[in-house]
Amino acid sequence: MSPIIRSINSTEVITWVVDNVVSGIIVAVIAGIIVTFVMINSPSFINTRITKWQEIRDKKRIYGWLYSKTKKYDGLIAGNIDGGVLGTRTDPRCYSTEDIASSNGFTVDKTRNLCYKHKDIKLMIVEEKERWAIKEIVDRPITIPNFINTDYKEKK
Repeated sequence: MSPIIRSINSTEVITWVVDNVVSGIIVAVIAGIIVTFVMINSPSFINTRITKWQEIRDKKRIYGWLYSKTKKYDGLIAGNIDGGVLGTRTDPRCYSTEDIASSNGFTVDKTRNLCYKHKDIKLMIVEEKERWAIKEIVDRPITIPNFINTDYKEKK
């Protein structure tokens, strides 16, 4: 017995391609859309985005609070200011983690983490206690006003 061979015309080929190949592409595109939709709406994807947004919001909140408390001390020269001494635990430009946490309604650990991650907030260890300050304010070079006489010598 010999196999039956028949001739195939071009319309049958086009019909086979449309039925099989094009429908396969359509199914693959629909499956890709469904998978993408499920991934975007999965709880882990949403939680990651919300957590990042909350972290950015909370860092801005802490920075704003700290800046509003310390902006008036920008560019100070060394000395006693508002009952505090610059560079000591009473430095009015720096606030402890506990002060920041209680004023902003965060835990101490969360506050420490957020301050550490913020690029414009600087950790200052003063007398073995961590304190936070705005980098822009505490890192500015100290300038001495022109009216201060630096050539003063004590009379003997």
